[in-house]
Amino acid sequence: MLQPDRGAHFLLSFSFLSSYATRFHCSIMPATRWGIVSAGGISNDFAAAIRQYPSTENEIVCIAARQLKSAEEFAKKFNILKAYGSYKELAEDENVDVVYIGGVATAHAAVMEMMLKAKKNVLCEKPICLNSQQLRKVINLMKENDVFLMEAFWSRFFPVMSDFRQELNALGDIKVITVSFGADIQHIDRLRLKELGGGALLDLGCYALMFSNFIFGCEKPEKVVASGVDQLTTIALHYSKGRMVNITLSINCSLDNTLRVFGQNGSLVVPDFWHPTELIAPKKTYKYDLPKSSFKMNYDQSEGLAYEVKCVRECLLKGHRECPLMPLDNSVWVMEIMDEVRRQIGVHFDADH
Repeated sequence: MLQPDRGAHFLLSFSFLSSYATRFHCSIMPATRWGIVSAGGISNDFAAAIRQYPSTENEIVCIAARQLKSAEEFAKKFNILKAYGSYKELAEDENVDVVYIGGVATAHAAVMEMMLKAKKNVLCEKPICLNSQQLRKVINLMKENDVFLMEAFWSRFFPVMSDFRQELNALGDIKVITVSFGADIQHIDRLRLKELGGGALLDLGCYALMFSNFIFGCEKPEKVVASGVDQLTTIALHYSKGRMVNITLSINCSLDNTLRVFGQNGSLVVPDFWHPTELIAPKKTYKYDLPKSSFKMNYDQSEGLAYEVKCVRECLLKGHRECPLMPLDNSVWVMEIMDEVRRQIGVHFDADH
């Protein structure tokens, strides 16, 4: 598994592989053939990100939706040859190398099970499951079928993350992390309705916890203290040696949406941390330009999904079953913390039973 301080090394390795492929015009590297599950907003943005690459590198071979008409409209927009009115048809398509799952969280586990049993490599949107029990079952299926599986935490693949790791090391001992993440988005059904996995925790909180995991690795906090309701939640992670993570989440009011890390040698600030394009360090401010897309995006900075596309392709070319930058034990860690937070604030899903 990837150790926390090796993140920059793997970024450099991926960069080398890409430059190698470019130098030799990918003559021995076939295109990665994508199948997309669900024709919703995030799938639209992911397809647009794939289209930032030449078809000799990444190609969308099919789209599946619960309604054939939706799939056909999606296929027309992105010039995809095959449109399916069921996910089963996509699972049976032998031309698909990897499946991107962009549906609602309540459907993730069942769709992943279908695709993994069909021996399809899978990239699944966050949150990958509703609870850690579902996730462990999915991971077992991935191992049984010897395929690739990754949770689509796109933040991990932005260029800022390499510099973020180096600046973290320069801070010395990390003492406190604070994260606020909130917007007035309670009118959106998938965020509002419990039967769709709604609430601030699964959709927003997973990002804050993912960064805590990135900084402290998979070290377990000594204590988790959560309060509030699932529209407005606070979480405190108490670590050994007095270290602490404080998280505030909301889907009924706007917050400053900033990650702050305080160490013995200074602090780091990452505005809009879930799609980071800026890093404010003690001696330098880093800024990054995103790739351009000719398609209209549904979500801010979705052009950055292209970094995730690139990483998945490179993992498959190298024969990985997990991504070194987002290994599955990281996803399990995040899910286990969310299980405990939900237990404390009294949020339960049918899947918990």
